[in-house]
Formats: sequence, structure tokens, C-alpha cells
Amino acid sequence: MTAALAINGRFTFMDRSENTGASEASNALARFGEKLSGELSSSVTWGRSSDLTQELLEIYGDCSTSNWDGYDALPITRKAVLEAKRFISAMPIWMPTPEIVPEPNGDVGFQWSFGKDRILTVSFSGNNIVTYASILGSPERKKYGSEIFNDSIPEEVIEGVGKIRP
Repeated sequence: MTAALAINGRFTFMDRSENTGASEASNALARFGEKLSGELSSSVTWGRSSDLTQELLEIYGDCSTSNWDGYDALPITRKAVLEAKRFISAMPIWMPTPEIVPEPNGDVGFQWSFGKDRILTVSFSGNNIVTYASILGSPERKKYGSEIFNDSIPEEVIEGVGKIRP
């Protein structure tokens, strides 16, 4: 048996494999995995992560070919999706749930919007760089840049979400 989980019967971050073990220990581990899966799926953090990951995979399925938007968009790459998935895993519980946005240049974006003058977008292209742009309360207060993404959310992004949320 492989130690892996599928939450709510959907693919999340690991594939679930069938228990092929015959020992009592193997069966006990399988029962433990089922119990853990149920508990994790009811968790707010894991439930949100699972839902966002599922949405990300659906977007990847829809946007992984050239011209997916009818306007010559580049395909979303597997590397960009994996990087975006790492971002989802790193999101703190207090952070509002973003909208996932496929971008025509092949990047995967996350957008938080709290009105026309309170917007933050972060983008991933699969090169361990997070690119961000925000409007912080008025069109004159814009901030943008790029930071290394090493599986923790850059401080500029954390601060940006804190500044735009009501």
C-alpha cells in the first residue's frame, strides 16, 4: 500500500492507491488513512487548499493547449501549475481565498479583489519567481515587483493582501 490520500474522492495532492497489503498492520494503516482523509477534508485550511488545487487542475485542463482563449494565448505549463500549487500550500489561514486566473502569457495568476481600487494579483510561470502587482486604495498607490518564490510567500505579497482587504 502507498501512503497517499484522496480527499472527498477527488485528486488533490497525491493519488490514492489500493491497499494490497494482507497484514493486520497494513489494514490498520488503511483504516487510519481513511479516518485521516475524512478529518482533513473537514478542516477549513485543508478543505480550502483541496478546493483551490482542484480548481487549478481544472484550469490547467482547459488552458494547457495553445490558443485556449481564442486570441493566441500560450498554454499554461505544468511547471507553472506546480508552482501555483506550492503557493496554495503556503497560504496562511487568514489569507482570503483568491480567484485563480489563467493568463494569456502561460502564467497562472491568483487575484484578490475588494473593489476597483483594492486589487492584488500574483503570477507564476514555473521559474521560482512570483510576480505581483497591486492597487492599494487609489489608482495612484500602485506597487509591483518580482520576488524569489522558495515555498514561502514573499513578505511583499503578504503585506499587499493585508493592505487591500477590508
